[in-house]
Amino acid sequence: MNESSKVNDILKNPLFKGIGQFLFPADFYSITNNMTLKDVDYLLPYHSHIEVSTTLEVLEYLEKQKQKRDMKKF
Repeated sequence: MNESSKVNDILKNPLFKGIGQFLFPADFYSITNNMTLKDVDYLLPYHSHIEVSTTLEVLEYLEKQKQKRDMKKF
């Protein structure tokens, strides 16, 4: 993942199955097919200082946690 990753690709990632719809708010604005992580601040009109690097850190953390849980099943 990087700042050019498409939000819809992240939402469809099997690692985020069951939680994908909670990762990015779409209450005010729709997530478009071309929206990337660097555009996420558009979804959060009442927040300032949205940092792509922080968004990436959180997504990578969630991805690693999910992978750890999946590995414990084997």
